[in-house]
Amino acid sequence: MPRKPKPVLPVGKSYRDVRATVVEAIGSDALIVMQNYVENQKPSLWGAQKPRDFTARSVTIALFKDIENVGFKKMKNDFSSWYFGQDKSLCHNQKVIRELLAEWGQKQVKLGKKEDWLVARDNASLPALVSDAALWMDDCDFRLEGRRKVSKKDSSWSYKENTPAIR
Repeated sequence: MPRKPKPVLPVGKSYRDVRATVVEAIGSDALIVMQNYVENQKPSLWGAQKPRDFTARSVTIALFKDIENVGFKKMKNDFSSWYFGQDKSLCHNQKVIRELLAEWGQKQVKLGKKEDWLVARDNASLPALVSDAALWMDDCDFRLEGRRKVSKKDSSWSYKENTPAIR
């Protein structure tokens, strides 16, 4: 008597789960603004099948990757039920979307002048320990995830982290 096949259980995350993770981290309004910005730039994204909301989904995936700190292969396996691209497509799309969101971010952040920061400091209720500081910085490096290979001579190489990093 032949055995009954085991039922196939869904593996990985649904798009709804991925989007919920991103919305929880950055908010729904910010996600929509970022998706609209990228869509208006008409990026050259790779994908075997490109449904109508492909660009918006790609932005959500790119943000999810950075928020959850997961690799392309794991993402491809987790999203296999609804994303039909390849690892290299995810990698390419991530790079394109990061560049566009970097442009968007530069338009959002206004650095100001030293005098502006001093006025803001004076108007803020800061603890006494930092009440005379307007700006401060810490010497730290943050690992870059998703970089395939980088020479130790590359400007992004961090000897502190022993890997590519952002200073």
